[in-house]
Amino acid sequence: MKLKQIAHIVKGKILSGSDEKEIQEHVSIDTRTMSAGDIFIAIIGKTQDGHIYAKEAEKKKAGVIIVSQEIEDISVPVILVSDTTEALFALAKHHKNTHFHGLLIAITGSVGKTTTKEMVAHILSQKYRVAKSPGNYNNHIGIPLTLLSLKETDEICVLELGMNHEGEISRLSRMCEPHVAMITKIGSAHIGFLGSMERIMQAKMEITDGLNDGILLVNGDDKRLSKLRDTKTYQVGFCGTHRNAMTKVSDIDATLDTLSFQLLEDHKKYHFFYPYGGKHLLTNLLLAIEMGILCDVPIELIQKAVREMPCFEKRLEKISLKGNNILIDDTYNASLDSVLADIDYMNLYHGKKLFIFGDVLEVGTFGKKIHREIAKKLRKCHNLEVLCVGEETKQFPKLLKKCARFDTVEELVKTLDYAKLEDTFILVKGSRKMHLDFVAEKIKNEWKLSNSNENN
Repeated sequence: MKLKQIAHIVKGKILSGSDEKEIQEHVSIDTRTMSAGDIFIAIIGKTQDGHIYAKEAEKKKAGVIIVSQEIEDISVPVILVSDTTEALFALAKHHKNTHFHGLLIAITGSVGKTTTKEMVAHILSQKYRVAKSPGNYNNHIGIPLTLLSLKETDEICVLELGMNHEGEISRLSRMCEPHVAMITKIGSAHIGFLGSMERIMQAKMEITDGLNDGILLVNGDDKRLSKLRDTKTYQVGFCGTHRNAMTKVSDIDATLDTLSFQLLEDHKKYHFFYPYGGKHLLTNLLLAIEMGILCDVPIELIQKAVREMPCFEKRLEKISLKGNNILIDDTYNASLDSVLADIDYMNLYHGKKLFIFGDVLEVGTFGKKIHREIAKKLRKCHNLEVLCVGEETKQFPKLLKKCARFDTVEELVKTLDYAKLEDTFILVKGSRKMHLDFVAEKIKNEWKLSNSNENN
């Protein structure tokens, strides 16, 4: 691609370099991983300004450097734009439109979007070459980088769209232009930023802003999503146990270790077996199954994919421990909905239970109310001990019979008596910034059986 073409795409001005110079179509925002010839974009982030690495990009022989402020004494071509993040978006959209000719699926929701993304990708990979956003690449940087990595051989791309504020998903959706959009649930995550469930719903519905003549698949068991109807730009499909669901389910059996059900498709019943516990995962699974059906994946291959679904790290990850103890590591993140679902799941175990919990964050003035609701649910548990950390959990020792609170996760870890715990179901949960993953890792390192296979 010529330098002048890049300048046209990003709506920039060439400060140095020949218009006709050929530039390789590979974008980097990190000089540590860039290669010679790359397009280096100086992104301005919360803690770093990419412009300070312009000289490093020059040393590494960048093909062109894209900046939003003039820089001096740079020997490689330079393009000036008003906003380098917008330049990243423009190049990502251009790459998608010229190099990817498959189906693009975008997923959002208050909870379960990463798990659903992984489920969808796993099922569709039984028949197609599938690209997906890695890890939690779900924001204004991760999504364009994922689009820029798409190959012409990719047949399907599955993206997870995250948000903190209104307008973010709209911006991502208009860049991605999905053929299918999915919403897992409308919950209280980010209510501290948005202020109400109605505004959360509106923010999640922004995923349809880039959806033109497409399909919107939603959780039909969600009271807000179940009210959606077809529009001029998309058709709505419901998944779940809702009476209007596209596929009907019956004979649901949820245990600590497995989830099974019957699914009615094309007037035939098919048995599905999911090798992990958690009834609250059913709707996510049904969304993924329906996506497989819509993409003409044979039902037998979908059954196989569900039966052989991999474990998703730190999402109800089950580890067998010494002393006949069981650890459930669900420390990826936390919201009110996911915590309440975890408590229901934990209650399937009838023996001793230890709940290690950290604050649900990003809830603003709703914090006390949300944590009181969690405590109320915990009060109904039998044989339960709670260890907690965080500002909002200060009220827990007064609300719960057997509860100890700590100022830091390090203090909490010091109190764990590995010798005394036997036959105990241990569930660790908290928002990512609470660092409960540190506690889970400590427990694994101290107690894990040498021959233990996770999620067996």
